[in-house]
Amino acid sequence: MPFNSGGNFIDLYNLDVRGRYGFVCASCDHVSLINSRIGPLSYGSPCNGSAHPEVQNSYDTVNGVKLKRSHDLLFDGDTFENFSRCTSSDHTECLQVEPADNVTIRNSVFRRCDTIVINFANDFAGRLQVGGRLRRPNNILIENNFLDEAMDNSGGPTYYSLNMRECTNCTIRYNSWLQEPRHAHRRDLTGTTATSATSAR
Repeated sequence: MPFNSGGNFIDLYNLDVRGRYGFVCASCDHVSLINSRIGPLSYGSPCNGSAHPEVQNSYDTVNGVKLKRSHDLLFDGDTFENFSRCTSSDHTECLQVEPADNVTIRNSVFRRCDTIVINFANDFAGRLQVGGRLRRPNNILIENNFLDEAMDNSGGPTYYSLNMRECTNCTIRYNSWLQEPRHAHRRDLTGTTATSATSAR
């Protein structure tokens, strides 16, 4: 298998992963995580630093380029929780995707997550661009999820329940969140609800 291929055609069911990272997918494709719990057992004790669940695009240190973009990922019926940073310089979320294509996140719970709950980061695309020019994630479906308000164990500012600055062919619908999302195409937020209720801690 080529070193840049990542894991592929993997279905993961009913996991309880308590480690600092929880889930890391580097240039993977056709990976499903279903009915699983990801995260430490408690929030802030211990803190995670900059360790968090992540979908990465592997980096070739010899040639200085990003390798294959991750694609065709499914998160269904999962709980991501208790990812806390130790200091204000740590970068922590419940799930970071940098970026990927053909991603579905549905029927899942994201709670007690520092800074940003779910972050789709188009700025890590490198040269891995859709159609030779687009860095943004492509073909994303986010539906029927609960996204908690972002927290900060270090006492600093928090940002968004969902951060997706750019996206093509994306649908965000029927979600509930306790904090305003940041999404370039607000018209796509079909049937979503934002509530000022207390977080389900």
